[in-house]
Amino acid sequence: MIKVKDMTKIGVDLQKEAKKNNLKGIFIKNLLQKADNDPKNSEKIYKAIEIGLNAFEK
Repeated sequence: MIKVKDMTKIGVDLQKEAKKNNLKGIFIKNLLQKADNDPKNSEKIYKAIEIGLNAFEK
């Protein structure tokens, strides 16, 4: 079995976006806080941010 790890980076400044007072900013801020509080699952949380940002773009 081969495992593939996604090493791509999110193409936006998450800290800057998290300061915005809109739905996307609040979404990012909440998930960044979760990632800080749960380092074991931060990779999954960052993936959730990426998926969420893609949904905002559609």
